[in-house]
Amino acid sequence: MEEIAATNDNHLAETATATLGREIDYTLGEHSSEVLAQIDAALERIAQGTYGICTSCGREIAPQRLEAYPWASLCIDCKRRTEGR
Repeated sequence: MEEIAATNDNHLAETATATLGREIDYTLGEHSSEVLAQIDAALERIAQGTYGICTSCGREIAPQRLEAYPWASLCIDCKRRTEGR
């Protein structure tokens, strides 16, 4: 009887691990597409000469923010407002 219970526990653990793996892959894939779109938009802003300028308020985006997120289109204040902070 213990062998059956152990087998069921292992099967459930394997199923949970596989499910988690699929969820992580899906989330990363979705996030990657979003980041690639943001990078493309940043490249377009470079081409237009507007890179480093907040698309919301028109102020300069801090160099530290651009160093951390080179694709940032919003200054930190506008980003916080969009996140409801």
